Amino acid sequence: MADYDLITNDLLAAANALPLRVGLGPNAMPHDLPADAVLIDDALRPTSPGWQLQLARLLRQIELLQAAGPADSQRAAVTQPDAALLAHLDAVQQEALRTRSCTSFSTLSGLTLSDAVCSAKEIDRGCVVLLARAFERVFRERDLAPQTKVLIAPLQLPLMRAALLDRGFFLDRDHPARVLLNTVIDAVAGQSEHEADIALCRVIDTCTRTLLHSTGEPNALFAAMQTRLARWLDVRTRERNARLAPLVHEQARSEAQVFAEAEVERRIQRRFELADIDETLAEFLRGPWRRALVRRCLARDADSHAWQRALETTDTLVWSVLPKSNSLERGEMLRTLPALVKCVTDEIDAIGWEGEARAAFLRYLMDAHAQVARMPPRGAAARRPAGGWRDGDTRPGENSGSSVLDIARLPEIDGPQIGQWYLLAREEAAQPSRLRLCWMSPLRTRAVLAHHDGFHQLALEAHEMLSMLHAGTLRHMEASRLMQTALAI
Repeated sequence: MADYDLITNDLLAAANALPLRVGLGPNAMPHDLPADAVLIDDALRPTSPGWQLQLARLLRQIELLQAAGPADSQRAAVTQPDAALLAHLDAVQQEALRTRSCTSFSTLSGLTLSDAVCSAKEIDRGCVVLLARAFERVFRERDLAPQTKVLIAPLQLPLMRAALLDRGFFLDRDHPARVLLNTVIDAVAGQSEHEADIALCRVIDTCTRTLLHSTGEPNALFAAMQTRLARWLDVRTRERNARLAPLVHEQARSEAQVFAEAEVERRIQRRFELADIDETLAEFLRGPWRRALVRRCLARDADSHAWQRALETTDTLVWSVLPKSNSLERGEMLRTLPALVKCVTDEIDAIGWEGEARAAFLRYLMDAHAQVARMPPRGAAARRPAGGWRDGDTRPGENSGSSVLDIARLPEIDGPQIGQWYLLAREEAAQPSRLRLCWMSPLRTRAVLAHHDGFHQLALEAHEMLSMLHAGTLRHMEASRLMQTALAI
């Protein structure tokens, strides 16, 4: 258990006490592999001719070993890594710590040339080569800044040890070592050549040094590092979200307003389709009453009864000024007038509609009701349908005939997802900005992107974001799936 004593201290305290050993600045490291890097295809030539063709069967071998039962007499011998290779890996790891050369991009590629690897079992050589190729692909990724590659490089040896000790490393996407690496890559992907998150670099440097000092069973240590790093990142996420809260609130309110206006417009238009409404009432419905309904629609999650009551009042108001077919309907109309007038006046009071226009409408309403009461019954008069003209209620995100569905929305499948990194090219900037998608509205009509610390905020409507993605001004970075893709070779 001595190997795990190094993780007992809080990472934040340890990070603040450590000097930063990561090179920063535009000249820290080139995008491509450095000149001293050993290309894996070149490294394979003097070791095992044709080994490139055997990589595909390596995963099949591991799958068969994982599927074998514990009673398999050969399983233990095959699954255990070569002792000489493991001892050589420990020596390389200790030497890297002593000389501080653990940030070399060619660590694993150079390891494939060693006698310990060349003389090891086929499956062990395959693990070294496969992981070396995966890291080479990561280091060649041009979207990753030099600082990011320097931070990732020291993880080569600990991950190699994890892959040798646990064959499931290549099959299990949720393996602790792979989860930690993916978390690191995703966390630092927002760093550019000219900007770096110093605190994050120190925390990751602490994690990697702890892993490098360990020579025991690594999975528990990787899991511990992942837990502590995730906890630290969660604190940073809450801080970032607090900075974004005002913009997010504004965007959410704007989307709700658009939805409410479209929903109310649909419902009012439905009333016009079902009844012959005179000009004065039509002007009222499309003006003050529309504002009153929008207000109720915005607040319907908190008071759904008020929203339904406002819709029912709309139906009753339209029906009350239509000719009645018999005395029973006229009697019903007269009985509903007191409650109707009160509901109407309450709603227009709430939106602050005052002045002569309000007085004129109330006079019109009084005269219209009086005329309907005096008018003789008409057999062909429009009848109010059972249950009124009110159509089914809908909520944001549900299917409906509302014109809100005509508004551009970000696709849910293969579309932008929260947490993804993007490169934004600006005409006035020499380098693209690295922004993370931090928030998306419930209807996916708006998105908020920001820098890793929550500054440099950018709010986009769906049509703007889709247009920028199509034009290439905004480009998605596959940071979180980079190692997963690399290990699929």
